[in-house]
Amino acid sequence: PFAGQKDLINSLDFRLQGDLYFPRFADYFKLWRGLKGLGFTSEKFYETMRQKATSRFSSSYNLLELLGNYRLQFVNVTYGFDIPVNLNKRLSINHFGVDFIVPDIEPNSRFDSVLQQQPFLQNSFKTQFITGFLFRDLTYVFTGSTSPSGGSWFFRGNFDLSGLEVWAANASYNAVSGQSPDFKLFKVDFSHYAKLELDGRRYWQFSPNRLLAARLDAGIARPYYHSESVPYVKQFFVGGPNSIRGWYARALGPGLYKDPLNDIPGSRNLFYQAADFKIEFNLEYRFLLMRPLNLFNLYGAVFLDGGNIWTLEPDSNRIGSQLAFRREMKDNVIVQDNFLREFGIGTGFGSRWDFTYFVFRLDLGLPLRNNYPDPERGNKYWRDVSELRLKDVVLNLGLGYPF
Repeated sequence: PFAGQKDLINSLDFRLQGDLYFPRFADYFKLWRGLKGLGFTSEKFYETMRQKATSRFSSSYNLLELLGNYRLQFVNVTYGFDIPVNLNKRLSINHFGVDFIVPDIEPNSRFDSVLQQQPFLQNSFKTQFITGFLFRDLTYVFTGSTSPSGGSWFFRGNFDLSGLEVWAANASYNAVSGQSPDFKLFKVDFSHYAKLELDGRRYWQFSPNRLLAARLDAGIARPYYHSESVPYVKQFFVGGPNSIRGWYARALGPGLYKDPLNDIPGSRNLFYQAADFKIEFNLEYRFLLMRPLNLFNLYGAVFLDGGNIWTLEPDSNRIGSQLAFRREMKDNVIVQDNFLREFGIGTGFGSRWDFTYFVFRLDLGLPLRNNYPDPERGNKYWRDVSELRLKDVVLNLGLGYPF
């Protein structure tokens, strides 16, 4: 076993996706022509879409399983456009999109017990539709040109909206009929939420074999109308191979909350934490180690990660989870703190096996700073480096570079 866990494999995340592209702009319902006529978009942008946009039909299947606890399956179908605005900017718009989410909870599991006690999980862990019939989501990507000194910028912004058309139709029907039913399909709820995530990166290429990469990622998600929470699969989490590598995925946060279930000795860890707000930063230095038999490039890396997630509303089952700007004490215990004090920080080193067509990645992460004052260390946030042990090392495996 690695890092003191009973089982090396704790969770599975499998995704299968197919895309079908049509090399032309197909505005079947004359939506964009109408937006141009109403002044919501410019003549120049409309012509760019007509000349450069490609239509795309996508479908996917995703399986997320926490072994022995739960399984989440969701099927997605979308239709939209990819628009290369210029050499540096790209825009992707999905007009139509439907996700069908089906959770399966293992009876009498630890997670089943948690689910009965935590309303935020009950509301987000249910069968539901995520929909958009005129607008589903928008993604903007900027890839900067490399400067003479080797520096470049990257930015990605995504806005995700579900249930707007259902809400409008539901509200109109209720106003006319004088009733107040909530629309459902096959007795399954429609999800209503808005989500925004911004991801900025900076690269410094010192030489062909040495690079420094930095990333700042932040996001917010909010339910509206009759939805009490954002679907679990759309909430934010930190930890894992592409995040804060000193913690396992969904093991950190929210806020200064520490899940007592993960202190039970000899049991499989139960990582499920998610929330509505995220801030994360990463710094990584990559350097060439060797070229074994000229078959691939083996790079080394050292990194520093930090961040956390927070709820935007109080959660009585996770004291200290709410995003706050000042400290509050109760019975000499910190129940809320300035969110800047609640960053978990980790470091580590790893290797990147670059075979040109794909990159295999192995990272060993170490937690340096907890998101909570640890009573076992005199209520300190920072860990004493001399106290770190092999069991504190977190193994992360991945494909591709983390950012």
